[in-house]
Amino acid sequence: MKKLLLALTISSLSTPLFAQDAPLAKSLVGKSYGGLHATYLNNDDDRSLVPSYATDVIDGNGFGVELGHRLTESLELRLSYTDFSLNLRDDNAHVTYSDKYDFNALYFPKQQNFYLIAGISSIAINGRGISASLGAGYRHYITDKFSVYLEGKGYSDLSDYYNDYTTSIGFTYFFGDSAKATPIFKKEAITPVVKQEMVQKPIIEKPVLVDSDNDGVYDNEDQCVDSNSDYKVDNTGCTVYQDKLENINLSVNFANNSSQVTIDYVNKIQSLAEFMQHYPDTTVVIEGHASNTGQADYNMMISQKRAESVKNLLIEKFGLDASRVEAKGYGVTRLLDNADTRASNMKNRRIEAAIQTSVKVPVLK
Repeated sequence: MKKLLLALTISSLSTPLFAQDAPLAKSLVGKSYGGLHATYLNNDDDRSLVPSYATDVIDGNGFGVELGHRLTESLELRLSYTDFSLNLRDDNAHVTYSDKYDFNALYFPKQQNFYLIAGISSIAINGRGISASLGAGYRHYITDKFSVYLEGKGYSDLSDYYNDYTTSIGFTYFFGDSAKATPIFKKEAITPVVKQEMVQKPIIEKPVLVDSDNDGVYDNEDQCVDSNSDYKVDNTGCTVYQDKLENINLSVNFANNSSQVTIDYVNKIQSLAEFMQHYPDTTVVIEGHASNTGQADYNMMISQKRAESVKNLLIEKFGLDASRVEAKGYGVTRLLDNADTRASNMKNRRIEAAIQTSVKVPVLK
């Protein structure tokens, strides 16, 4: 049997039929295969079939079947059964029979022909025992579906510590279609002859230019990709701004000897407050004034009170921060009308305020 296995292996690997590239490993994933094999069993020298007669088992020959499945590009699972004829040391003893079940995992390190084996086996020699097995093998493809393999395995009995060895040659057939792998090495490289007129110039595709925000600047140069298309932009696609002056004036008149703000002026004071809320960086000075009648000290005092009354409205009624509002009385030092008439005195009893600020506004197209 050993000579038969060796002869089959050498003759198989030397035949031209074996000049077949292995199929792509990824094309085998998910496929199953069936096979037949012949196995030579070399038993542990301490094994005996019938202990009371010291009949030692020398070796055995067997044939079997197998089923396998490729899980990944590198891993297969295989279940096999082998029926053995055991050779005994005692010449007077009859040839006896045994069998073996194997469940193995096959690992292909390079996803090609060579593989490593590990598994669990159940061997029936003088009772059935469980053994762990390790080994290696080589699979060669006759076609993209049909292959022959040679492998060797060692077994270690998990209970009686026997060590057995097998050598097998087998044939497998993959079900389904497989794709051939591209060979890594070739004996000859043939350079195709290409006529000059058949060579086409490469087509260079122009990049597609996109202007997402429709501002006239393409996205590959646009540094402000969400600018408003209603406004002018610079070369980088960012909105162009210009300075604009915003201002507001307030004038409130008072009755003679009074610092009370009448209801007629509340709306004007509110407009000033809203302007300052819209432009939070602005501040204001409320300037109080008096008519040119009476004592100078009194006029200075009443002008200050008039400025304070407007300041208090801005803070307490309209919510402005006190740090943004200043009240300052000027008495009669800044008269609007120097005449000594009732109309001129009414004009001079007042407060004045003015705010001016510069803001950035986008420039329309």
